[in-house]
Amino acid sequence: MENSGQEGAGCNIDFADFDEIMPFTIRMNIHFHPNPDGSNFDVATGKMVAQQLVALANAELNNLAQNERPGPGGAQAPLVPSARFQYEIYTDPANPEDPHGGIWFHPGQASESDAYAGLVVDIHCRDARPDGTRRLCHSGVFLSGGSIEIYGLLDCWEDDMGWYARILNHEVGHSLSLGHSSYCQNQCQGIDLDPEQECGPLCPSQGTCEPEPNPSQVFCPETGETVGHCTWNFGNNIMQQGYRINALTPCQWETAYRFALNSQLPMYVFGGECEGTGPPIVIPSNTEKTWDFPRTVSGDVIVEPNATLYVNCLVLMGPGRRFHVKRGGKLVVQNGAIRAWCEEERWGGIWVEGNRGEEQPDYEASVNDYGDHLAGVVVLLNATLEGAGTAVTTRKLGDPDNRDYFGGLVFAAHSDFVGNKRAVEFMLYEKPNKSLFFDNLFDGLGEPGSMGVTIWRCHGIAFDYNIFRNMLN
Repeated sequence: MENSGQEGAGCNIDFADFDEIMPFTIRMNIHFHPNPDGSNFDVATGKMVAQQLVALANAELNNLAQNERPGPGGAQAPLVPSARFQYEIYTDPANPEDPHGGIWFHPGQASESDAYAGLVVDIHCRDARPDGTRRLCHSGVFLSGGSIEIYGLLDCWEDDMGWYARILNHEVGHSLSLGHSSYCQNQCQGIDLDPEQECGPLCPSQGTCEPEPNPSQVFCPETGETVGHCTWNFGNNIMQQGYRINALTPCQWETAYRFALNSQLPMYVFGGECEGTGPPIVIPSNTEKTWDFPRTVSGDVIVEPNATLYVNCLVLMGPGRRFHVKRGGKLVVQNGAIRAWCEEERWGGIWVEGNRGEEQPDYEASVNDYGDHLAGVVVLLNATLEGAGTAVTTRKLGDPDNRDYFGGLVFAAHSDFVGNKRAVEFMLYEKPNKSLFFDNLFDGLGEPGSMGVTIWRCHGIAFDYNIFRNMLN
């Protein structure tokens, strides 16, 4: 499903929510280029090596160690037990030009493939660096165009595939905006990384912290030698230089996750494997709850009377799962998105109760101002609802034909209703309906049965500056 660009705006990626934040997948293609003598993997060996590389890298990401080197003030950063992302070799089975399932065998060093341009991170396994002057086993680089190059795999893969897997994780870290842990301007220096501690000692006249510009080697006057900028294999941080790199700090994890989420790039697929029915999530009466980190939901979400739920990030809903906003309850989706967790199965939409015999409250009012007998309220501000059957309905969940509960209030501004069978359903309500839609996009399925807003015997609902397209009822 297409990203709308709204779900990252209100998100708060915080390690404190680590266990609840949804995982994501990075889609990759693996490319093998021949050595200068023309030798390359045969197809069977190449596919085995590519799959082993990804499997070992995923195993490392699933079982991280604690960062060894002390951070600011000598405090060691807390353990990040896993990266919460995994790699997947992506292929389109219907693509006849991809016979090996996202694994490519090229005729030359410079040859490329753009079969899935923009949809994957391309991993190129070459003999030499881009300038053609250096070939070194167990090394790699992240290129400015977004691809990753790994060197010497053809000749050295049998030496230590685990090392190559950790190299892949290091370069992917760069692709997710992480700098070397020893870099003075590292995003996490002063938070939970100390670049001086990450770098290790050099000769007496050289500081350990990486200067600008960023040389890979420095001259040591005391010995007359040119030495590596940082002590090799001094620590175990993934963004270190070495072969035993298998740790991230909380700040690094937050930085990488936030980058993937906010990038809106299709190679980052959020949600992991879709799950079936789970227990309901209840927002109790007289409480306010904010969901400001990305999460998956496998059960219904129940907003009780006099309760308010704020959704400020991305929420993926399991098949048929619903939000139930009871009388006197309020759901506010602001700078957030609610989408189907499984692309092929729709979620059940937002059900908001009304009270046929009572005037609707003002959408801006606090639930404490109008009690538990007035209509429930749904407010959508710079929000996205996507992949539902009916995205919002003004019925009572569990008793959908009970007319006493018709008349829920919906306010939507600057929001997108995308790919739903029906965007909004208004049921019979004979008092003035205060619902309002301003500057929204209603983008249907472009097939019969695709509807925008259906209204049964309501009056007063306001529509200003909205766009309706791809509706074929």
